Amino acid sequence: MANPELSKPRRLWTVRILVVLSVLYTSWLLARTVEDFRDPCLDVSIGWIVVHVMLLAPYLAVLWFIQIGQLKNGLALALAWAPMTLFWILPALFEALKTDIYLNLGSVMFYRGGFLFFLVQIPLTISASWTYFKLTRHSKGKLGRVAVGSLGYVTLVVVIGWYSWPVDPYPALTYYAVVGRLRGINNAEASYAARYAEGFSANLAALGDPVAGSKPSATAAGLIDKYLASGTAVGYAFTYAPGQPNSDGHIHTYIVGARSLRRKCGPNYFTDQSEVIRRTAEDRPATAQDPALQ
Repeated sequence: MANPELSKPRRLWTVRILVVLSVLYTSWLLARTVEDFRDPCLDVSIGWIVVHVMLLAPYLAVLWFIQIGQLKNGLALALAWAPMTLFWILPALFEALKTDIYLNLGSVMFYRGGFLFFLVQIPLTISASWTYFKLTRHSKGKLGRVAVGSLGYVTLVVVIGWYSWPVDPYPALTYYAVVGRLRGINNAEASYAARYAEGFSANLAALGDPVAGSKPSATAAGLIDKYLASGTAVGYAFTYAPGQPNSDGHIHTYIVGARSLRRKCGPNYFTDQSEVIRRTAEDRPATAQDPALQ
């Protein structure tokens, strides 16, 4: 008699594809974490790498179980793990999307890529559930035991993550966020100068949001968010220094520095009205003489 677990392969292609997508994203996170671990400026520990390995392992296990024909085990694991992953990534995504408006390639990969990863878990849960219960309709399933095991596994991930959580858990993302904010300041200054014909702003607060109910003005132009206007965002202190006004009282030059508040050493950043962003890994403010970003 044919093995009933091997008689329904057509139902698995959706699960396979969704699991592979999950593997790709968690593998990318693991690779970046290993890269950060090698950076002497960061405080990434072995435990943080272990957390990312443990996030990846269940998806690889699902593919392995399906490959060797143990469909019940594979589907039960997918059905148990995918919903738990939803609760793991949802709070981080919510906070990220709420505060970060300067999205570019790196932050899109994490935030938007993470959002797509989050969305993948929903059809994965549904597809694995439908296939699992079809497969076990006339036989005993293993979901209960797998769910209990997955819950214990998640608890272990949380405990290890809690004790190994670095000060800057995703520095590659911080890099893109800082550079994005510097570009945001440069763009805001250009818009400010064009809108008010008074040159550049006197300070960052002049680029920030006006009081509720008030219209944008030269003292509160509404061109950057309140976090950046305050001078502190994504673990960096942003300092703005306008140039000397000309005979008309207009400011035509400025410099902006961004210095880390939570890393052992840089990178620290510099930009000015040329809109070129420069960086140094030394423990000092970046200057116009430092190399420009490529």
